[in-house]
Amino acid sequence: MTSLNEAGKMGLMQASGIVLVEFFSATFEEIKDCYKNGYSIEDKSFFETLKVRLLRIINKIKARYKDIGLAFIDGVISGFLSNLVTTFINAFMTTSKRLVRILREGMFSLFRAFKILISGDGNFEERLEAAKKLIITGGIISVGVIVEEIISKLIHSSGFLSPFADMLTAIFVGAFSGIAVACSMYWLDRKKEEKEFHNELMKLSDDSIKEAELAIAKANEILKK
Repeated sequence: MTSLNEAGKMGLMQASGIVLVEFFSATFEEIKDCYKNGYSIEDKSFFETLKVRLLRIINKIKARYKDIGLAFIDGVISGFLSNLVTTFINAFMTTSKRLVRILREGMFSLFRAFKILISGDGNFEERLEAAKKLIITGGIISVGVIVEEIISKLIHSSGFLSPFADMLTAIFVGAFSGIAVACSMYWLDRKKEEKEFHNELMKLSDDSIKEAELAIAKANEILKK
């Protein structure tokens, strides 16, 4: 029963995450449009324009219904499995809330990475790259949870900042995790670009050598004649 409850929560969390991301993305697009082209659309009134813009946002969210459904299913499966692992550990030791979060995030990242690897979308190298990013992201989030524990204790022990401990911890850990994930993704993309550039350079070098060899062979033939 606890695994089913956790599965439902995790599924809703993943699905609502996509909804929120799409909502804010579409909202920012509308704000940019207002800034560039003005608020009104075809000389409509304030409320008519607002209705049109809200419908655009809703339609963009609706267009991602497949992604939302898949995210919910992924969350349900990973939430169910992570709770089973937690229950197993609890048979031997008491698990803290933060350890549960580490297990949940780790299980979710591994599950999604495995799912990408076995899917037939794109070539294997692209799927491996995507799986690598997911695993690294899960690892960083897990480290962030550990850092959260340390920062929370430090702030609580400071005395005068203790009433704001949860808020400050969330800000510090959120910033740390976000920057670490962004830097890791940038580094992986750069490594991939460098590898592709190196391969292209080697290919060009091989082609140039072959052309030079052909030119030398033709020159030798002409000299012999």
